[in-house]
Amino acid sequence: MNQGIRCLAFSTQEYGARLSRVQAAMELQGLDVLLIHHRAQLCYVTGMENCSMAAPYAALVPARGEPTLVSSGFEMLNAEATSWCEDRVTFKVGEDPLQALACLLKERGYHESRIGVQLSTLTAEQYIALREFLPHATWLDASALLPHLMLYKTVEEAAHLREAGRLSTIGMAAALDECASGKMDNDVAASAYSAMVRGGSEFMCLQPIVTVGERSGIPHSTFRRTRIKPGDAVFIEVAGCFYRYSAPLMRTASVAPVPDEVRRAGDACRDSLSTLIENMKPGVLARDAALKAKAAWTPLCNELIWHGIYGYSVGLGFLPDWNDAPVLITEQADWSFEPGMCFHVTTSLRSALRFGTAMSETVLVTDNGNEILTATPRELHVV
Repeated sequence: MNQGIRCLAFSTQEYGARLSRVQAAMELQGLDVLLIHHRAQLCYVTGMENCSMAAPYAALVPARGEPTLVSSGFEMLNAEATSWCEDRVTFKVGEDPLQALACLLKERGYHESRIGVQLSTLTAEQYIALREFLPHATWLDASALLPHLMLYKTVEEAAHLREAGRLSTIGMAAALDECASGKMDNDVAASAYSAMVRGGSEFMCLQPIVTVGERSGIPHSTFRRTRIKPGDAVFIEVAGCFYRYSAPLMRTASVAPVPDEVRRAGDACRDSLSTLIENMKPGVLARDAALKAKAAWTPLCNELIWHGIYGYSVGLGFLPDWNDAPVLITEQADWSFEPGMCFHVTTSLRSALRFGTAMSETVLVTDNGNEILTATPRELHVV
């Protein structure tokens, strides 16, 4: 190992504790070995990072002992910098990664074992190929194993999320400062991106999202050379990234004179978001918090578009997603907030093809309540 280039995201004690939790969960499912292909979950266990989502990687986690990292020899060079795993198996570029993995499983005596796989990550073709390579193994879906563990952030993870929140705050400030009549949505996005990267952000799970005027009323649209005009709503979402941890942040700007309907929608987003955060405490049912948040924007429910999700878990991620576990804050959610959970909590209201407004924060649930990790004035930004 070249110690000069090595830069682990966490202490080896943190990785060791994660491995222990993974293996305890494997024991409950009766697994002899777990295969990890999901990039963020692989990073969670091994520390392995690179910026090519197409490069094939896998991790083999035994019921006891340390994980094995599997990739091409060319891509394995990234492990020198980011992974704590010393057991590494390589194959040649161009060789079949699944066949290489199957050969390793045979060599290690797992050809007739109970093998956990991530069916939510593998394609049907990949899963069929693995079964054909090892026809005597028992294959079990372990897609939910790691997301459940990743839902609860440790002290070290919380520190990374705070730094990501600092970067998001820097990016949002730059974006809001750039908003002015005559500027393009591209200008706003570029200012946010530049500020976050200069501040220390790594490559992001999603580029800054900026939409202006009528285009802000289109969900999941983004910048496209549109100039800002008086009265336009400017919909902004950013998320700085620190050691692959993201802290999303959303705000809305508008150029004076602000239309009454834009101001009303912006105020409703603010009130709904603030109400939700006030109720994000250990032991509180997520649906109860969501229903209270709903009351803040109910007067507009027949006028505007709302997707019904008040928040979702965030943490370690790779593009194209910073969501780390399939846990949503909705009016039907029957789970309770617990310390260590971290959410991007958001209310976004749109008038189709006319305007859109949003406000959000990244919030960590603590023993005594919560901690807001992003820090931008919670108001419609008028320029």
